[in-house]
Amino acid sequence: MPARHSSSGAIVIAPLVIVLGVTATSLAGGASIGTPSRLAATGAHSAVATQPSTTKPVYVTYTINASYSGTISIQWNASGPSKASITGKGKGTEFGLVNVSGSGTSVAAAQVDPINGTGILSGYKESLYLKFATHSTATATGGSAPTMVIISGTATITKGTGRFLNAIGSLKVSGEFNIKSTTGSEKDPFNATLKGAFKVKK
Repeated sequence: MPARHSSSGAIVIAPLVIVLGVTATSLAGGASIGTPSRLAATGAHSAVATQPSTTKPVYVTYTINASYSGTISIQWNASGPSKASITGKGKGTEFGLVNVSGSGTSVAAAQVDPINGTGILSGYKESLYLKFATHSTATATGGSAPTMVIISGTATITKGTGRFLNAIGSLKVSGEFNIKSTTGSEKDPFNATLKGAFKVKK
């Protein structure tokens, strides 16, 4: 979201197998499986736990370096969070993720303000859902509008669809747009780049 001055601008636990008695397979001497011992008659029992699987999940890693451009729509609010939404198309995007959309808010209180927002990179059958990390910012290059606003931060992948189902990872986000004012509403062109790697479980 644009910024401005307020004044100047599982763990899987295997079930326990309750054995009433001790089978001969656990006895010394290698005797064959036999009748349970007298422990069963007295109500005593032994518990055998199966070991959890040590097989590690296998992931496919995807690397993305995509640029998008489109329109940002801004609704300024002098007494609370200003709102913005974006729609755009990608240039040279990988994996068919040619569309970008999103929305967010920012309290315009200083020249550098934190931003909160979510976005979607989508294509014909796949999509990645993103959320701005807490350290992401919108920085006004000038002290008051009109001015350029620089977006910088990280977007965490919250989920995916299609071949990106259960995707995990984060992408670095950079972008820019120019604002005309800090009152009312406006629409401006924007450019953004997303770079990074994410993993999908096979």
